[in-house]
Amino acid sequence: RVVGTQLGGAFASKCDAHVEVAAAVACAVTGRPVKVALDRRESLLLSTKRHAYRTSYKVGFNADGTFSYLDASLCSDAGPYNNLSGGVLMQSCIFAGGPYHIPNISVKGKTVRTNNVLGGAFRGFGINQGAICIETLMDEAAEKLGLDPFEIRRRNALRIGSRTVGGELLKHSVGLVDTINLCEKLTREAVAEYAPLYPQGDKVLGVGVASGYKNVGVGKGVPDDGGAYTAAKLPQSVTRSTKGGTTTVATPPAATTEVMLPDGTTVLLAAGSKIEYPESFDGAPTREVKLGGMARFNVKPDKSKPFIVQAEGLTTKVLGTVFDVRSYPGTSPTVTLYSGRVSVEADGGRRPAILKPGQQAVFGGKRGITVASADVRAADGWTHGVFIFDDTRLQDVVNEIGSWYNKSVVFRSRKHVDTRVHFSLPRAIPIEDVLRALRDMGITRLRYDGEKIEVM
Repeated sequence: RVVGTQLGGAFASKCDAHVEVAAAVACAVTGRPVKVALDRRESLLLSTKRHAYRTSYKVGFNADGTFSYLDASLCSDAGPYNNLSGGVLMQSCIFAGGPYHIPNISVKGKTVRTNNVLGGAFRGFGINQGAICIETLMDEAAEKLGLDPFEIRRRNALRIGSRTVGGELLKHSVGLVDTINLCEKLTREAVAEYAPLYPQGDKVLGVGVASGYKNVGVGKGVPDDGGAYTAAKLPQSVTRSTKGGTTTVATPPAATTEVMLPDGTTVLLAAGSKIEYPESFDGAPTREVKLGGMARFNVKPDKSKPFIVQAEGLTTKVLGTVFDVRSYPGTSPTVTLYSGRVSVEADGGRRPAILKPGQQAVFGGKRGITVASADVRAADGWTHGVFIFDDTRLQDVVNEIGSWYNKSVVFRSRKHVDTRVHFSLPRAIPIEDVLRALRDMGITRLRYDGEKIEVM
């Protein structure tokens, strides 16, 4: 019997065996519980160390300071056992060229077993060893080419549309150039402040620059996504309350309710949703409401007073129209237009999207707003008490079911999340019947325990 104590933030020390075998042997021999406690010196002596590397790097640059090629070989010291050495080495190779665009690349790596201390996972997981090599060569190249160390990094920095050394195409949000520019600005300000103070005796002022980046998740080019949809704490029936001049209406799972706003606008509030609005729009320049969840708006026209819906990072502005806003937690906020015209704007001042009837705007976080044709029949199904999924991703289907019945959704496997699903069912039936119909399609295994839906 093994009794595990609280680990805390030990990170990769959980991956390697240090004293576990000795404790198990002592326990077997004595027949008594055994606890091994190391002091600081013993811990440093016995525990895993960052892999020692022997590297050989050769780089070529064009006259304009851009990379021509990288030829690198890396050899890591595993110690007596392989353990995680292969995974660490793979990361070293993938990140061997740093956060730079290099058109021609040859990277080779190997790990060898030795009688040295065990090498294993450490902060950076192999990326640090390669970063030291490439950044040192960047400085040498800058000196030989007569370029500023910031400038040579800026000219070679990865951008949207670049490919990494590992071959990954970067499609979204590459902030390296912005980082270099800001660091340069702040560094030059600091140097201007401190340079007059040095030298002080044997102390001099030194300034260095380096760029680096690291994977999120396992990386290595394999599918490594994950996600979950968590249920909210909802009322058992429709609730309505007013406080400080603001009225709040909330709906329970698997139920809708109609709300009449002070200006005559009607709102059909979907299951597990909440809307907040003032008792009166008199004296205000706009008619503004806040939505969490999903609702159908049939806005009473008033050109002098625009109608505004705030929902999870999206602002939808209208004069008179019919549209849906969907902003359940864990899903991409969506606006679907049925008639009229609306302006949809993301927080942060991005350019608003103007929707025409039959179009849908989806907010993708840093990717901004994308506009596409909507499947109006499927989008409109909820107002008629029906689930309508027509060529819909399995992930969106399961999240929609979870939203309606207020059940957590956990994706144990992401294998089939993009599989397209076609089916229609009444929303009034028990969740067990809906999941049974989905399960019978044979797309994936589903498990439901009364509180959460698991996609296996």
